[in-house]
Amino acid sequence: MVNKKSVKRIWFYIAAILICLVMIAPVYILVKISFSVPDEVLTQHPTFG
Repeated sequence: MVNKKSVKRIWFYIAAILICLVMIAPVYILVKISFSVPDEVLTQHPTFG
């Protein structure tokens, strides 16, 4: 049986990873857009690739 301390530690790491992803995602989008060509950014149907 897994004790409560290790379960809490696992949930802590999962939450920390999710929080980091939420904080890093906007920075990734900003960097990706800053290096994109204007035709790709200013389109109504962007390519996701």
